[in-house]
Amino acid sequence: MKRLLRVHPARTHQSESIGLVAVLKMTLIAVFVSVGLNLIAFDSANAQRCADRVQTELERTTQILENVRDKVVSIAHTVAPAQLDRAKSLMKIAITVQEEAIKNCRAGHPLLAMRLTKEARDKAHAALGAVNTRDESESVVLRHLEKTDELLARAPEHVDGPPPPEVRARFERAVEMQRRAWELYRSGNPLMALKLTREVDRIVRGLIKNARIDGRLGKSLERQFENISNRVAELRAEIADCDNPQSGELLNKAENALREAKELFENQHLQQARTALRLAGELGHKAQALCGIETRAGKRLETLKRRAIALEERAAGNDQALKLIQSAQSNLAEAEGLIAEGLVRAATGQIKAAEMLLRQAQRLLGK
Repeated sequence: MKRLLRVHPARTHQSESIGLVAVLKMTLIAVFVSVGLNLIAFDSANAQRCADRVQTELERTTQILENVRDKVVSIAHTVAPAQLDRAKSLMKIAITVQEEAIKNCRAGHPLLAMRLTKEARDKAHAALGAVNTRDESESVVLRHLEKTDELLARAPEHVDGPPPPEVRARFERAVEMQRRAWELYRSGNPLMALKLTREVDRIVRGLIKNARIDGRLGKSLERQFENISNRVAELRAEIADCDNPQSGELLNKAENALREAKELFENQHLQQARTALRLAGELGHKAQALCGIETRAGKRLETLKRRAIALEERAAGNDQALKLIQSAQSNLAEAEGLIAEGLVRAATGQIKAAEMLLRQAQRLLGK
């Protein structure tokens, strides 16, 4: 009878272990439930005190803590008491750190709140490791998700001014896809989440690359717009006495193309703006050609170049005359470059200056 009542030591130890695991499990659940309520209170009462990004990160950490809770509680009966106790300690630390992050967010310290909430995540992941349930594939997915979040947050820094409607639409679609990726991760579909967040990364990096290209193109177009606008304004004065009416019609079209280019540029349609600018320049050149302005300026330039050479031969030993002739030749060289660029009015000014210098030189040398 005594033998029947004797308790085997191994069975006693096993019963004690089971009892300890149960106690730890219940304690862990109680800790999580308590903290869960605090975090929910933060969401409803303090959303206005944090920047959107910090608030999002705090909510994300809350979700991670809840996921870790579910995993640890679900396997509590299968692990050693020491492992479970270690997990409980790490989770208490994670919860405490998260509470500090929330307090700092409330107090207006977003950078510290961000650092603390990420530290809370690290402690939660360590708790999983303590019970040997760290899922490396999930850790990889989480890192990808967080990296994509950071990329989305930085993307607006690469856009000067309001983005075009099509770019804004693609970015908003990427944000929605990233939100869906997080939902998949939290619902236990890490591989689908990884696939989706990688697609978001590809889309956003493409948008950033195009934004940089458009930034360089925008600066180039600003310079082109100024140059072509000046050129068309000069042509308007030059063809005032032109006998060919088609020249004026072409110049009107050039001015219309300029206005269209400006409107397209302001709406961030850069490629179309570049096409309109090119058209304005071509129309202006045709208007100029119809009036023969460039031809007349070129002929006058060649005549003065020959006169300068002839005077230079006669001016040997006359330093004052030589200086005037050399200055005139410099003006003529500048005029030649301006004509090549289509800036005939500016070239005409240089030609007139050269002509005046050559006259002075000729007076010094005598007829």
